[in-house]
Amino acid sequence: MRSSYERLRWAHKQIGYELGYTKKLEQLEHAVLINAKITEAIAKLGRNDYREPLRGSYLSSGDTYGDVGRVGESLKHFVRDWSEEGKQERTTIFDPILDLLKEVDAELRPTKRVLVPGSGLGRLAWEISQLGVDRLFNNSE
Repeated sequence: MRSSYERLRWAHKQIGYELGYTKKLEQLEHAVLINAKITEAIAKLGRNDYREPLRGSYLSSGDTYGDVGRVGESLKHFVRDWSEEGKQERTTIFDPILDLLKEVDAELRPTKRVLVPGSGLGRLAWEISQLGVDRLFNNSE
C-alpha cells in the first residue's frame, strides 16, 4: 500500500496527505503488525496442540506482506468460526448439520464418520467432535 502511494506524482500525494491518507496508511501498517502477532499466536497454539513444527516459511524471500487476499480470507474464517460476531452465521450454517447428527443415537456416534470439506478454521469439525462423532476435515488446499 505504501509503495503504491510512493509511486504517485507529487500533486496526487499532496491531495492524499490533505485527505489524511498517509495517517490511514500508518494505521493500516500498525494493524498489519497486530494481525501478524495474533496470527502467529494462533499458529503457535495450533503447533502446540498438534505437536508439529512449522513447516517452511510461508513468505518468499523479500516478501513483507505475503498474500493479502489469503490473510483476509483467514481472518474472515477466524471471525466466522470462533468469534461472537460470527455466531449468527455459524448458527445458520452449522445447526442443521449438528441437529441431524444429534438424531443419531449417542452410542452409535463414535462409529460414524463425517467428512467436513472446506472446513475453514475447523469450528464445524470441532462442533461435530463434541457430539462424539468421528470426523475428517480438510480445507480446499
